[in-house]
Amino acid sequence: MKPAWNQLAGHPAYKITHFYKGITHMKLPFKIHPPEDLSTQIKLLSAALDEADCIIAGAGAGLSTSAGFLYSGERFRKYFSDFEEKYNFHDMYSSGFYPYDTLEEYWAFWSRYIWINRYMNPPKPVYEKLHTILKGKDYFVLTTNVDHCFQKAGFDKHRLFYTQGDYGLFQCSRPCQPVTYDNEKIIRQMVLSQGFKILEDNTLLPPASPKMTIPSNLVPRCPHCGKPMKYLAQIQWDTVFDCAEGTLYVEFCPDCHIVSMQHQQT
Repeated sequence: MKPAWNQLAGHPAYKITHFYKGITHMKLPFKIHPPEDLSTQIKLLSAALDEADCIIAGAGAGLSTSAGFLYSGERFRKYFSDFEEKYNFHDMYSSGFYPYDTLEEYWAFWSRYIWINRYMNPPKPVYEKLHTILKGKDYFVLTTNVDHCFQKAGFDKHRLFYTQGDYGLFQCSRPCQPVTYDNEKIIRQMVLSQGFKILEDNTLLPPASPKMTIPSNLVPRCPHCGKPMKYLAQIQWDTVFDCAEGTLYVEFCPDCHIVSMQHQQT
């Protein structure tokens, strides 16, 4: 595919548009269906990677799951057993959509969620192994993951397009300004205020009975208009249109007047 990714204009709308135009010209390691034998698939893929002028890697939630970022089971109960008992939640994903009565409770939940899925490292070195494979090559990554694992593993942020945002950033809920804000410091304060402890490697240790709210003065608000802040992530389309379902991704480039929009249906 030409031009190589490191020669692209640099803004997301161009990247994603060029990706869709060029995808039909990509050379795949097999013709229609991959061989059933896994070892043969690996050999073919390895050969294709060695021969490729440039590489596009697409990654979704399954990659982080394989690295140990599980949203249910023991990991969920370790950090959210109080929310499970109160609301009968059993996984982080579904409980993240619950309309909590107060921002203090909302951010008690989400500060834990963000810390363990953004600032803690995954248990397994899946991303580091992928980086070893792609390092030194002309690659570009398209991902719906918001956990920052690519950058933590050493990937160049200029070779990443994370369509759903980044849990490590806040934005105004209006939004009144095209600005994002790093949130590590305030998220740390939120989880500590609930009784958790944070080790040097950012591992979160839960107390026996964590608080389920944060102090009101820790609720993040926009420094420009005072509206509540939210984490930088996808827009649920049904919050924009009553008749729609799924997720809408919109990227704006004000300098060149380009808008890129994608719809992901559940």
